[in-house]
Amino acid sequence: MQAVVLTDSGIALQEMPSPELVSGEAVVAVELAGICSTDLELAKGYMDFHGILGHEFVGRVTECHDEAWLGRRVVAGINIAPPDTTDTGLLSEHRHTPGRSVLGILNRHGAMAEQVAVPIENLVQVPDAVPNETAVFAEPLAAALRISEQLNLGNQNVAVIGPGRLGMLIAATLHQADCNVTLFGRSEASLRLGRQWGIPTCHSDAPPKTAFDAVVEATGSPAGLELGLRLVRPLGRLILKSTYAHPPAVDLSPIVVNEINVIGSRCGSMHAAVRKLQEETIDTDSLIDARYPLSQALESFDVAARAGIRKVLLDIGTG
Repeated sequence: MQAVVLTDSGIALQEMPSPELVSGEAVVAVELAGICSTDLELAKGYMDFHGILGHEFVGRVTECHDEAWLGRRVVAGINIAPPDTTDTGLLSEHRHTPGRSVLGILNRHGAMAEQVAVPIENLVQVPDAVPNETAVFAEPLAAALRISEQLNLGNQNVAVIGPGRLGMLIAATLHQADCNVTLFGRSEASLRLGRQWGIPTCHSDAPPKTAFDAVVEATGSPAGLELGLRLVRPLGRLILKSTYAHPPAVDLSPIVVNEINVIGSRCGSMHAAVRKLQEETIDTDSLIDARYPLSQALESFDVAARAGIRKVLLDIGTG
């Protein structure tokens, strides 16, 4: 099968063995996949990953010992427990299970391929009313919703730094959860979509004097972290979404001086994300900047890495 593979020499489109069906898993024919900031950081050396990339996808089950799943259109949670785990994962979806693998990120081939193998317990069926172009946003939307799973920020003043792929979803979900959201970006163009969504915006170079109760940093840039430390009030909360291929050189003294609570936030519930997509309250179509066939995967990564580009999709199957 054709797959997008991260090798020692960089990203390549190459032939890979098709996954074999094993007990407790399903083989999914991938129809559509998304490129996210984590994929771009992996290409720079984050996690020292080598293998098939991709963890945002939607596809259809073609092989499974549980015949009830055959033919179903699915997305999947990306954290995969080792076979001998005693963690049921009912509360965490295995996001912190010792020895876990992570689809397309850690010790597990990902979904930028014609087929991917996924444990049955990770599968989430996609309702017929949710098209592939929407369903492919389930994983990043789950990450956005994770903040509301961790914290009750309702009626608080919240800054979201980074109007990109993930930042827009975070701003939208918090805005709909009755937070007083301000979206920060470095350019007028980057903030335009936020205003179209009804979210107040502010240029990063001209922050207000009023500090925020909570700040979400989702830029993937050390500059975003520095801005977050300036925006959050004493005893406030700084929520980190960014991962870095190289450690950022940022002065962390304000965390101590201002007694800031720092909270890491990663994956959320895929079931909650699919339900949210079914509500049609977030215009995910407006986040899609480009769409390429699998044969143009290398070009798609070049485009995804450009400033101002949000979501780039890879068409892999016919659906």
